[in-house]
Amino acid sequence: MNRNLCRFLQIFFLVVAVDQVTKAWVMLFHPDQVSIIPHFFSVTFTTNTGSIWGIGCHYTPFFAYAGIVVGMVFVLFFQQWIQRYPVGSGALLGGIVSNTLDRLIRGYVVDFLDFYIQAWHWPCFNIADLAITTTCCWWILCKK
Repeated sequence: MNRNLCRFLQIFFLVVAVDQVTKAWVMLFHPDQVSIIPHFFSVTFTTNTGSIWGIGCHYTPFFAYAGIVVGMVFVLFFQQWIQRYPVGSGALLGGIVSNTLDRLIRGYVVDFLDFYIQAWHWPCFNIADLAITTTCCWWILCKK
C-alpha cells in the first residue's frame, strides 16, 4: 500500500473515530449547556435531522442515502485527489461517513459544538462537520 493511501486511511478512520466517540460522550452525559469559554463556547447537546443548519429536516433518509452515494462517488472517481491530497480527502470522507452513520443508525446527527457571542449563536456542529468544512474551505482557498 502506498504512503498516501495509508495516510488517507489513517485520517479517514481518525475522523470517524473521534467524531463517533465525542458524539457518544455527549449523548451519554446530555449536557444542556456546559460553558467551556464563557460567552464564547459551550458544549450543548442537540440533534439535527436535516442537513447544514437543519435545512431539510424532513428528509433524513434522503441525506443518509446521499451521503452513501457521495462517499462512493468520491472513492471511485477522485482517486487522483486522494493520492494528491490524502489528509484532506481522508478528513472529507471521514466526516461524510460519520454523519451518514448517525443518520442511518440514529435517524439524526448529533451536534454539540456551540460557539456564540452574547445572543448571537452559530448553529451547533460536530467534529465531522468541522472536518468537512475545513477541507472544503482549504480546497477552495488554497488549491493551485
